[in-house]
Amino acid sequence: MKTLLLVRHAKVESEDESKPEAERPLTARAVIEVQGMAERLARRAARPDVVLSSPAAHARTTAEIFARRFGLEPGAVAVDDRLQGSSPETLLAVIGSLDQGLASVMVVGHNPEVAKLAEQLSGGEVASMPLCAVAELRFDVTHWSQLGQKAPSMVRFDDRKKHRLESGEDPTARQAG
Repeated sequence: MKTLLLVRHAKVESEDESKPEAERPLTARAVIEVQGMAERLARRAARPDVVLSSPAAHARTTAEIFARRFGLEPGAVAVDDRLQGSSPETLLAVIGSLDQGLASVMVVGHNPEVAKLAEQLSGGEVASMPLCAVAELRFDVTHWSQLGQKAPSMVRFDDRKKHRLESGEDPTARQAG
Protein backbone atom coordinates (compact mmCIF):
# COMPACT_ATOMS: atom_id res chain seq x y z
CA MET A 1 0.00 0.00 0.00
CA LYS A 2 1.32 3.46 -0.97
CA THR A 3 -0.13 6.80 0.09
CA LEU A 4 0.59 9.94 -1.91
CA LEU A 5 -0.19 13.39 -0.53
CA LEU A 6 -0.11 16.00 -3.29
CA VAL A 7 0.02 19.55 -1.92
CA ARG A 8 -0.18 22.86 -3.68
CA HIS A 9 1.88 25.50 -1.89
CA ALA A 10 0.07 28.23 0.04
CA LYS A 11 -0.34 31.88 -0.98
CA VAL A 12 2.77 33.77 -2.01
CA GLU A 13 3.56 37.30 -0.81
CA SER A 14 3.00 39.53 -3.84
CA GLU A 15 3.90 42.96 -2.46
CA ASP A 16 7.65 42.75 -3.08
CA GLU A 17 7.79 42.39 -6.83
CA SER A 18 11.52 43.13 -6.84
CA LYS A 19 12.04 39.45 -6.01
CA PRO A 20 11.35 36.67 -8.51
CA GLU A 21 8.26 34.67 -7.51
CA ALA A 22 10.36 31.64 -6.58
CA GLU A 23 12.09 33.73 -3.87
CA ARG A 24 8.94 35.23 -2.37
CA PRO A 25 7.77 33.96 1.01
CA LEU A 26 4.31 32.88 2.10
CA THR A 27 1.91 35.51 3.39
CA ALA A 28 1.36 35.58 7.15
CA ARG A 29 -2.18 34.27 6.66
CA ALA A 30 -0.89 31.46 4.41
CA VAL A 31 1.44 30.28 7.19
CA ILE A 32 -1.57 30.00 9.51
CA GLU A 33 -3.55 28.15 6.84
CA VAL A 34 -0.73 25.64 6.29
CA GLN A 35 -0.44 25.09 10.05
CA GLY A 36 -4.19 24.42 10.19
CA MET A 37 -4.07 22.02 7.26
CA ALA A 38 -1.10 20.19 8.77
CA GLU A 39 -2.99 19.85 12.04
CA ARG A 40 -6.00 18.40 10.21
CA LEU A 41 -3.86 15.86 8.39
CA ALA A 42 -2.09 14.91 11.62
CA ARG A 43 -5.44 14.33 13.37
CA ARG A 44 -6.39 11.78 10.74
CA ALA A 45 -2.97 10.11 10.84
CA ALA A 46 -1.95 11.14 7.32
CA ARG A 47 1.77 11.23 8.20
CA PRO A 48 4.27 10.98 5.36
CA ASP A 49 7.61 9.22 5.70
CA VAL A 50 9.24 11.95 3.64
CA VAL A 51 8.27 15.32 2.16
CA LEU A 52 9.46 16.33 -1.32
CA SER A 53 9.40 20.01 -2.21
CA SER A 54 9.95 22.31 -5.11
CA PRO A 55 12.94 24.63 -4.52
CA ALA A 56 10.71 27.74 -4.53
CA ALA A 57 10.79 29.50 -1.14
CA HIS A 58 7.02 29.35 -0.64
CA ALA A 59 6.86 25.63 -1.49
CA ARG A 60 9.78 24.85 0.85
CA THR A 61 8.16 26.78 3.68
CA THR A 62 4.86 24.96 3.09
CA ALA A 63 6.72 21.63 3.16
CA GLU A 64 8.69 22.53 6.29
CA ILE A 65 5.53 23.49 8.20
CA PHE A 66 3.96 20.13 7.36
CA ALA A 67 7.14 18.24 8.25
CA ARG A 68 7.46 19.98 11.64
CA ARG A 69 3.83 19.19 12.50
CA PHE A 70 4.39 15.52 11.65
CA GLY A 71 7.47 15.44 13.87
CA LEU A 72 9.77 14.63 10.96
CA GLU A 73 13.47 15.34 11.18
CA PRO A 74 14.62 18.58 9.48
CA GLY A 75 16.28 16.48 6.74
CA ALA A 76 12.94 14.83 5.94
CA VAL A 77 12.17 17.64 3.47
CA ALA A 78 13.95 16.80 0.24
CA VAL A 79 14.16 19.64 -2.28
CA ASP A 80 13.99 18.49 -5.89
CA ASP A 81 14.44 21.00 -8.72
CA ARG A 82 12.28 18.82 -10.99
CA LEU A 83 9.21 19.74 -8.93
CA GLN A 84 9.17 23.36 -10.16
CA GLY A 85 7.98 24.31 -13.62
CA SER A 86 7.70 20.73 -14.76
CA SER A 87 4.88 18.51 -15.98
CA PRO A 88 2.62 15.90 -14.38
CA GLU A 89 4.71 13.25 -16.15
CA THR A 90 7.90 14.57 -14.54
CA LEU A 91 6.24 14.61 -11.11
CA LEU A 92 5.11 11.03 -11.63
CA ALA A 93 8.63 10.02 -12.72
CA VAL A 94 10.11 11.59 -9.56
CA ILE A 95 7.55 9.74 -7.42
CA GLY A 96 8.08 6.52 -9.35
CA SER A 97 11.79 6.56 -8.54
CA LEU A 98 11.25 6.74 -4.76
CA ASP A 99 12.55 4.11 -2.35
CA GLN A 100 10.03 1.26 -2.18
CA GLY A 101 10.41 1.16 1.61
CA LEU A 102 8.53 4.45 1.89
CA ALA A 103 4.84 3.88 2.53
CA SER A 104 3.66 7.49 2.45
CA VAL A 105 5.08 10.50 0.61
CA MET A 106 4.08 14.16 0.45
CA VAL A 107 4.91 16.19 -2.66
CA VAL A 108 4.65 19.98 -2.36
CA GLY A 109 4.58 21.75 -5.70
CA HIS A 110 2.83 24.12 -8.04
CA ASN A 111 -0.08 24.37 -10.40
CA PRO A 112 -0.89 23.40 -13.03
CA GLU A 113 1.21 20.23 -12.75
CA VAL A 114 0.07 19.26 -9.22
CA ALA A 115 -3.60 19.68 -10.16
CA LYS A 116 -3.19 17.78 -13.41
CA LEU A 117 -1.42 14.90 -11.66
CA ALA A 118 -4.08 14.78 -8.93
CA GLU A 119 -6.81 14.73 -11.55
CA GLN A 120 -5.03 12.03 -13.57
CA LEU A 121 -4.30 9.75 -10.61
CA SER A 122 -7.73 10.22 -9.00
CA GLY A 123 -9.62 9.45 -12.19
CA GLY A 124 -11.08 12.96 -12.17
CA GLU A 125 -12.23 12.93 -8.53
CA VAL A 126 -9.83 15.80 -7.81
CA ALA A 127 -10.43 18.36 -10.53
CA SER A 128 -8.60 21.39 -9.12
CA MET A 129 -6.02 22.26 -6.49
CA PRO A 130 -6.55 25.68 -4.90
CA LEU A 131 -3.76 27.17 -2.81
CA CYS A 132 -2.89 25.02 0.24
CA ALA A 133 -5.02 22.12 -1.02
CA VAL A 134 -4.14 18.49 -0.31
CA ALA A 135 -5.10 15.48 -2.39
CA GLU A 136 -4.57 12.24 -0.47
CA LEU A 137 -4.48 9.16 -2.68
CA ARG A 138 -3.99 5.59 -1.47
CA PHE A 139 -2.98 2.86 -3.90
CA ASP A 140 -2.92 -0.90 -3.44
CA VAL A 141 0.52 -1.26 -5.03
CA THR A 142 3.96 -2.27 -3.82
CA HIS A 143 6.11 0.04 -5.98
CA TRP A 144 5.83 3.79 -6.48
CA SER A 145 6.36 3.24 -10.20
CA GLN A 146 2.96 1.47 -10.29
CA LEU A 147 1.00 4.63 -9.47
CA GLY A 148 -1.45 5.40 -12.22
CA GLN A 149 -1.66 1.79 -13.43
CA LYS A 150 -4.86 1.26 -11.48
CA ALA A 151 -7.37 3.45 -9.70
CA PRO A 152 -6.64 4.51 -6.14
CA SER A 153 -8.39 2.61 -3.35
CA MET A 154 -9.02 5.89 -1.51
CA VAL A 155 -9.18 9.54 -2.56
CA ARG A 156 -9.54 12.37 -0.07
CA PHE A 157 -9.41 16.09 -0.86
CA ASP A 158 -9.02 18.97 1.54
CA ASP A 159 -8.49 22.70 1.09
CA ARG A 160 -8.26 25.84 3.17
CA LYS A 161 -11.84 26.93 2.47
CA LYS A 162 -13.16 23.69 3.91
CA HIS A 163 -10.94 24.32 6.94
CA ARG A 164 -12.42 27.81 7.41
CA LEU A 165 -15.96 26.46 7.17
CA GLU A 166 -15.28 23.76 9.75
CA SER A 167 -13.60 26.23 12.12
CA GLY A 168 -16.48 28.68 11.82
CA GLU A 169 -14.44 31.26 9.91
CA ASP A 170 -16.23 32.97 7.06
CA PRO A 171 -14.47 31.86 3.84
CA THR A 172 -15.60 35.03 2.07
CA ALA A 173 -14.15 37.33 4.74
CA ARG A 174 -11.23 39.45 3.64
CA GLN A 175 -8.25 40.33 5.75
CA ALA A 176 -8.08 44.04 6.46
CA GLY A 177 -5.03 45.92 5.28
